[in-house]
Amino acid sequence: MNTARASYGLIKHGGEERPVPLEGTRVRGQLQGLLAEIEITRRYRHDSLQPLKRPVYSFRLPVDALLLGVEVQLGEQQLVSRVVDRFQVAGLIAAYLIAV
Repeated sequence: MNTARASYGLIKHGGEERPVPLEGTRVRGQLQGLLAEIEITRRYRHDSLQPLKRPVYSFRLPVDALLLGVEVQLGEQQLVSRVVDRFQVAGLIAAYLIAV
């Protein structure tokens, strides 16, 4: 399976990867000493009456960036991420594979 991304942003799947049209972006930030807290709001247009199946949102981060969390609002649904250390991820995957 080819996991390379043709672009960044909201990508819909289903036969082929296609970007969902971006309507606008708002960026707000706050500096606290050496820490910058940035909030990026992006609004996408999905004209189909069918819901997106397996959408993927991808974005680039600088190598030395620290990601504290991601919140996504899809219509009325609010999704909140849980940031996990990469070593914990390996343990979670192993536990899942043992359980199934």
